[in-house]
Formats: sequence, structure tokens, C-alpha cells
Amino acid sequence: MNHPKCRPVYESPLPTRVIHVGSKDQEPYLYESKGEKRKYAALSHCWGPKEIEPITTEQTTLEKRKKGIPFASLSKNFQDAVMIARRLFIDYLWIDSLCIIQDSTPDWEREASQMGTVYSNAIITIAADGSPDSHGGCFVAGEGRNA
Repeated sequence: MNHPKCRPVYESPLPTRVIHVGSKDQEPYLYESKGEKRKYAALSHCWGPKEIEPITTEQTTLEKRKKGIPFASLSKNFQDAVMIARRLFIDYLWIDSLCIIQDSTPDWEREASQMGTVYSNAIITIAADGSPDSHGGCFVAGEGRNA
């Protein structure tokens, strides 16, 4: 549907890796793009202290993540972001800790250098600004938010 005063929705090239958010019947999984243009969301979040860091992708877990990421294994911030994307009918979600291979210096340097483009090309950026770590969730009320 076109509304004359609404900005058109543009699709942008997907980042190298994104989470396909799945559905209530399908677990999310890591998708390696081929540069195709699609709508995607991005998550901006605080990792928190090392002892409670969120789930990540490393060289040893890359293939496993491409087969599936159990929803229950995701932190609250990540679960909320997946649910937000699903409800907005956005199939793809970029989360730095899962979409950048954390123990690969070449991958990290290449992908981290593209973060500005990743966020600016996202159809929406979900900001988990009320959570001091990855476990507080995206729906935090009250004062002291990080925005």
C-alpha cells in the first residue's frame, strides 16, 4: 500500500551474516548472505561484564549457528529483538555478537569496520538501552535508561 506522505521502504544489501529470525515453529539461525537486498533490523545493546557476556559466534560454533540457534539459548535482549522483528514481519536481524565471528581477527576487523553501514541500512534499529547487559531485555521502564 502506498501512502503519499509515507517514506518508501527500501531494501538494502544484507550484511555478511544475519540471523534469520524464524517463527514460533522454526528456531532462528545464522544466515550467510550473498549480497541480496532485503529488509533487516539491527540490535544495539550493551554486552555487560565478561562473566555474563551474551551468546557469540566463534569459528568452532559457526556451522552449528547456521543450522539453528535455540531460542532458549538467547539472552533476554536477543529474544526480545527476535520477537520484535517477527512481529514487524522483518525476517532478518543483525546482532554483533552473533553475526561477527568473535575469535577471528580478520573477520572481526572486516565486519566491525562495516558497523556504521550495517546500522544505517537497517530498516529499524532496536535499542536495548535500558539494560546494562544482554539479560535485561528490550522492554525496561523507568529512569536510568542509557539513551
